[in-house]
Amino acid sequence: MRSKLPEWPLKKKVIFPEKAKELLRKPAGKLLTGDPRKILEEIKKVINIEHPPLVIAVGDYTSEMLRRGGVPVNLYIVDGKIERRRTDFFKLEGMRIVRVANEPGTLNPEAVAKLHTLLQERDLRDTVLLVEG
Repeated sequence: MRSKLPEWPLKKKVIFPEKAKELLRKPAGKLLTGDPRKILEEIKKVINIEHPPLVIAVGDYTSEMLRRGGVPVNLYIVDGKIERRRTDFFKLEGMRIVRVANEPGTLNPEAVAKLHTLLQERDLRDTVLLVEG
């Protein structure tokens, strides 16, 4: 039996079952692997060709590598961790920081609402959604 989809916007915390977590760990699109310099060039090429309305980087390592590589990113979503270990690899200096609290394996309504608000901004850029929890 399938579970019912949550109401939108969220009114209460969603806790993901293990099967959902496994699915979410898998890349949703094309996974680029190999030489980081070549990957950066490929990402820049795709952005120049497709002109996406938003570029969102998820994860501290990916975010910092894209930033160092000069890739135009509107929103970085980071948690101060790489492979579940605390890190300060992603540099926050010069960035607009929006903090949200969210426990691992869950979505809380306040975090989703902040993300939704950010995604509605007309001129979203150089913004970090810093997830704490």
